[in-house]
Order: sequence, then structure tokens, then C-alpha cells
Amino acid sequence: MKAFDSYKYTVQARNFHYDNFSKWMTYYYVAVAAVFVAYYSYNSNDIISTLIVTLGCFISILWHLSCKGYYFWIKNWTDLINRLEYQNKNEFEKVYSIFSKQVKENNNVLINPIQSANISTSKVTLILSFGISIFWFFLLVDKLITKYFGINVYYSLVFLIAVFLSSLVIFIFGKFLKSDISKHKLVDCEIDN
Repeated sequence: MKAFDSYKYTVQARNFHYDNFSKWMTYYYVAVAAVFVAYYSYNSNDIISTLIVTLGCFISILWHLSCKGYYFWIKNWTDLINRLEYQNKNEFEKVYSIFSKQVKENNNVLINPIQSANISTSKVTLILSFGISIFWFFLLVDKLITKYFGINVYYSLVFLIAVFLSSLVIFIFGKFLKSDISKHKLVDCEIDN
């Protein structure tokens, strides 16, 4: 396969992930919102309400893991594209591994609300999905402790338990939901800039 064909297919694969990420995230946004509406519309303190909150926890964890998986694969495709551009710099123009110096220096203003800034939308989405997971676990822990055990606990303790449970469940689910990359050829070389 020619270098340019390899490059072109790598860019197509990366674009496929970009396009599908938006579609996949929409499913999670809608699912989280639907469960949220169901929880607050149901307005009861029985087992059904607890199951709805548990479903919110489950969907949020899957959403967060999907975001992590997307970020992992997009970093892979970006690295491969940069590698191919560097290795074949005389055969075709660099498009993806270059960045505008002017934008980096003059349009990277975090504090100005109407100016652009170098912020990773993938990282923002990871933080959002993790925060929503903590929210659902907060509701679950609060419901379980107050309803089923009749204990009044400070919300700060409930929050810490929710963060711990979210992290633990993400870790456990993440172990079982990893992509199998054992059949992939791993590239191990550094690119000098």
C-alpha cells in the first residue's frame, strides 16, 4: 500500500470516529435526561424510585466509559496521522499535524468569555460524564442511607461516598469493557519535531 493511501485511510478512520462520537453521545444525553425526568416525575420513595436512580448510575457509568474509549481511540488515530505526516513529509502536505502559530499565540484567551481558548472538548465531556455519574451515585447513596438505614448523614460524606463508588464502578466496568487491541500491530517510535 502506498504511503498516501495509508494516510488517507487513517484520516477516514479518524473521521469515522469523530462522526460517530456525536451520534453515540446523543444516545447517552437523551438516556440520562429521560431517566432524570422519570426519577423526578415518579415522585415516590419506594423500590421503583431506587431502581430508576440505579439505572441513572448505570447509564452514566457507561457514558463515561464511552467517552474514555473515544478519547483513547481518537488519540490513537491522531498519533498515527502525525506519524504518517512526519514519515512522508516529502510525499504529501502536512494537514493534521500542523497548527497555526497566530491562533495559538493570539486567540488562546481563557479568561475572555468571547475569545477562543485551547480547551479539549474530549476532556470537558469526560468531566461532565464523570460529574453526572457522581450526581446519580449521590442520589443513590442518599436514598439508600436515609430510606433504608434511617441514618441522617452530612451531604459532604454522601458526596465522598458517591465519588468513591463512581470511581470504583468505572474501574470495575472498565476492566471488563476494554477494547481488544491484542491483534493490532503496535507502533513504537517517537516523532521528533
